[in-house]
Amino acid sequence: MFSQKDIFNFWKSQKVIIKVLIVVVLGLVVFAYLPTLQFDYVTQDQWRAFRYPSNEQSYSARLGQCSSELYSFYTQTGRPFVWPTECIEHAFVGEISDFKYLRPLSFAVVILTVVYLASIISSVTGGAVTALVVSAVFVTAPAYSFMYFQGLPALMVLISVVLAAASYNRYIKSLASNRGRYKHLLYSSLLFLASCMIYPAFAFIVLTLALVKFAGSSVGGFVTKLIDLIVTMAFYGLLSGIYYLFVKLSVLILTHFQGNLPSLGSYEVSAQLSPAVVLGRISEVANYFFMMPPMNFPAFHGASFAILVAFSVALGFTSLPPNQKNKYLTASVLVGIAFFVSCAVLLSSTAPWLFSKMGGLETRHLLPFYLFICFAVVFTLKAILQSVFKLGGEKISMAIVLLVLVPISVVQNKNSFLEIASTRAEIEMLRSKISKGVKTGGLTTRNRFILVVRPSQFTPRPIGIENLLTDDKYGNDNAVLASSKNPVSIPWMINAVLREELPDNNLNIVDCGFDTESCVANALANPKNIAVAYVNGSGAPKSVFIKSQTQPYVINISELTSKPVNPVIKIVESPTISATSTLDDFGPQGLFMEIAPGWHAKRNPEYPQTLSIEFKEAKYFDTISFLPQDKTFIARAPKAVRIKTSSDGKLWRTVAQVGDMCSYNSIRGWNKVNLPSKVEARYLEIDILSNCGDPEFLTLRGIKVK
Repeated sequence: MFSQKDIFNFWKSQKVIIKVLIVVVLGLVVFAYLPTLQFDYVTQDQWRAFRYPSNEQSYSARLGQCSSELYSFYTQTGRPFVWPTECIEHAFVGEISDFKYLRPLSFAVVILTVVYLASIISSVTGGAVTALVVSAVFVTAPAYSFMYFQGLPALMVLISVVLAAASYNRYIKSLASNRGRYKHLLYSSLLFLASCMIYPAFAFIVLTLALVKFAGSSVGGFVTKLIDLIVTMAFYGLLSGIYYLFVKLSVLILTHFQGNLPSLGSYEVSAQLSPAVVLGRISEVANYFFMMPPMNFPAFHGASFAILVAFSVALGFTSLPPNQKNKYLTASVLVGIAFFVSCAVLLSSTAPWLFSKMGGLETRHLLPFYLFICFAVVFTLKAILQSVFKLGGEKISMAIVLLVLVPISVVQNKNSFLEIASTRAEIEMLRSKISKGVKTGGLTTRNRFILVVRPSQFTPRPIGIENLLTDDKYGNDNAVLASSKNPVSIPWMINAVLREELPDNNLNIVDCGFDTESCVANALANPKNIAVAYVNGSGAPKSVFIKSQTQPYVINISELTSKPVNPVIKIVESPTISATSTLDDFGPQGLFMEIAPGWHAKRNPEYPQTLSIEFKEAKYFDTISFLPQDKTFIARAPKAVRIKTSSDGKLWRTVAQVGDMCSYNSIRGWNKVNLPSKVEARYLEIDILSNCGDPEFLTLRGIKVK
């Protein structure tokens, strides 16, 4: 880093015009993100701060729970250092308005990144102002701004950029210093490994920085700089291997102490080296680069590729030795080499995704691309201003600020406001709906089932915003409704807004996911529970059909978008069920909803024990399945059963009899009885003739009739 004295001496040595331009550049960065410091809002990942019980008010309890849950998960994903700031936010945030006190921390890291990155690349950009412009444009890139918008959950990710830059700075110092070279290399290695352990995709900006030095350095010839670039890539390639081994060792240690860890699928760190897969991913990277907007605004497809070509041409011609014979032939060769080298470095910078088992390529995997584009635009524009318009010094700096940074900052200011407008629209809808439900008394008493209709994944932004930000596949993930991206955040959103409406409530949010029937019925058996379920608004139909045993309180977030979805709800009434005997309050009413612990016959029951079922209307079925109370109580489950049906409740016929269900697949769950043929009946009786051996208890948790 640099000391206060270094900053003072630098500032003192600059001309007045340069000082003014530096202030303007930093002011434009503030302007670009100013809306994020003025308004309350909650982005996608920040909703995790409300995954704790609404009556939990202890900061230390939330911090402890967050830490215990996240460090193991992130260690498995190869990011063991990414979670601390998220847990700090979880500990501090009790309601939505608390986020505003923490946002300046993230913005401070943005300013630090701009200044520090500029200090590293200023020697290869031709001055402090041009370096600041590159850094300032870089922090408005979609990949970077997405992380900034996520607040403290992604603050460590922003810090990983600073660590990676510091690693490269130390590496450059090791090349320029004989004394202390190995100390610099050691620090460089530790800083890069720390950055990888936060977010590998961002750590790999070191390769782009190496490419920047290759292009902009005036020290050494083209070949010498190319060799330095190759050596640098080899150095960081070796460190990447060390990082991979460290992560694998960490997971082994974690497994030793915690036992078998849950599978995280594509999130687990595992190398994918299949040539066919890697080639397919290289093609995907190339296509993504060609299609992606180069900055924070929509652009024609191929714009990034055009910038790469222009950069290669500028680099080829600026690398010509003085008085070179065959000028154009040599320049053509250098242009070709520059293009090939740039492609190789950019492809290498995607290694954390390229050789992983992760899913599709996302904008946030490609931060090194944006750093390259920011530098390439300034480098190429500077070359044109020098060679064509014969400008120099402060005039070039002024032109680059006006032509590049000013429009980018204006666009980012708009994008920042749209991010806030999008999430606030979602919050205000939730506030309005839940407030109405609470005031009418239905939401917390009569109707404790909240059904959320999610926006379509194809229209994830509120109406009026979707056309202001590119929603192309190769656009960005900003200004989207949180519920459209991550359904598991919906119960946390409900919890957050309920805390505002009922700050002292003792209600428990039960996440039923997409199960609008059995889970909801099970949850509502407890009067302190609020069941939350959700349905997708995606797909061609304008209506989505839902079955439920109780009328839900609907919050239709898809109404915010240009393609709302209408929920059509069918109330399915449960059959009436009674039993020969019941132990205490453990009646059979919840058998069709699998409500634990299930029905218990009286102690030491006399057999047969009969379950009598009346459907609301005649039902066709050919299987009856039985769910034991628990796999540890198999001896309590029914053994021999006789099944009878009737159309009027008077005339009965036996349709099946099973002598030993204890030998069925009880340990794995349901025991299915297949009837000889399909029957139609409104009444059903199940005579339990014996159980699996327990002398005291006969129990059953669930019944299915299909």
